Amino acid sequence: MEQILRGIAYLHRRGICHRDLKLENILYEDGSANSTIRLIDFGLSQTYEESDQAHKGAAYCLSPELAGKTGQYTEKSDVWSIGSIAWILLAGDFPFIKVFEDLKDEKKKKRLIDANFEFGITWRGRGITPEAKSFVAGCFKKDPAERWTAIEALEYLQDQWIPKLEEKGALEVQMQEKRIAALPQKKDPKKRKNSDIKIYDPSAVLVNTFSSKAKKEHDIFDHDIMDDIMRFTESGVLKKTALIALANTMDRKDAGSLSELFLLLDTDQTGTISPDELKVALRKLNMPNMDEGRMDTIFAGIDHDRSGQIHFAEFLAALAEGAGLVTMERISDAFDRIDHEGKGYISHQDLKKILGDNYSKEVAEEMIEEGDFKKNGRIDYDEFIHLMTDEGDAAGIELTDSLRSLSEIGFDGLKDEVND
Repeated sequence: MEQILRGIAYLHRRGICHRDLKLENILYEDGSANSTIRLIDFGLSQTYEESDQAHKGAAYCLSPELAGKTGQYTEKSDVWSIGSIAWILLAGDFPFIKVFEDLKDEKKKKRLIDANFEFGITWRGRGITPEAKSFVAGCFKKDPAERWTAIEALEYLQDQWIPKLEEKGALEVQMQEKRIAALPQKKDPKKRKNSDIKIYDPSAVLVNTFSSKAKKEHDIFDHDIMDDIMRFTESGVLKKTALIALANTMDRKDAGSLSELFLLLDTDQTGTISPDELKVALRKLNMPNMDEGRMDTIFAGIDHDRSGQIHFAEFLAALAEGAGLVTMERISDAFDRIDHEGKGYISHQDLKKILGDNYSKEVAEEMIEEGDFKKNGRIDYDEFIHLMTDEGDAAGIELTDSLRSLSEIGFDGLKDEVND
């Protein structure tokens, strides 16, 4: 739920409703035990202004305002869907209806339209906590105006639900330890000693939540990471643009600990890093000369699109080299992304397209000059590799180019060239 809500809060802050939240659209990223999840299928997503009364998602996530046709699909309808998903995961059944055919049952339809739900015997039998019930109830307000926002639901989960589960788990561990201590010690050496009995901690999984990780005392940045950031901020515009293109083509699971680092920095849970959030981390380094002006310069050096926020691709680009993520395959992908027509070189027009609103003739010419080691007014693939890897030198690139030209004219042509 924490991961779902972080994703939906990010969308809602940007004026977008998902409109098709359901279990089928929540996937594991990989097969590992602690895999993160992905929200998928944005085919029905719309901005708030374009939203309507249509609901084409799962019936079990249908909200009262849509079932009763009393309102449009809004961001609060997404939150209702999240409540339905939480209910199913907790109780294993459906809170109101399962399929659209159920709307023909007037009693079921009225319960949904009135948001009339109750926590029955399953909830009691499973020992589901009051905090879980309060979470669902906050999502299941009939009036969208009274219903939680995604960020309110997320804050409740992190400030109330998870801490109470941690307390409950700690108490259960204590009780297990007391029961084990009260058992008579076994004298048979072949049998397991009481001290070997495994303690089951039902809240152990919560250490994977960012709510739990954020509470731990730790330094978010170390000096190695800081060196990586400084190298990025001092790079030219073309190399920064290429690294961001590389970050955008990278599979997010390859980002590894950088994803976690980004989320820990994003203390306001907006999906971006603000100047203040970055400064909090930088101050902890206690570096000399790290004054406000220098921190502003560092932020501006990462904020490539000048949005006033650091987006994940920008953050990943800043740390990609130090994390060993700049591979030849990814460099090739980044080149192809900039050279979108597949010409085999990067031109002024390519840079104009990729810069978008930030384009200016002067910036594009500066970028060409940054990577145009052959001085032919464009950036060939080998020049791009040189820029991204700092391997070889401009003379080496010219020699490679000359050898390629010689190989293309063939042996007979080469003899003529030698004779000349």
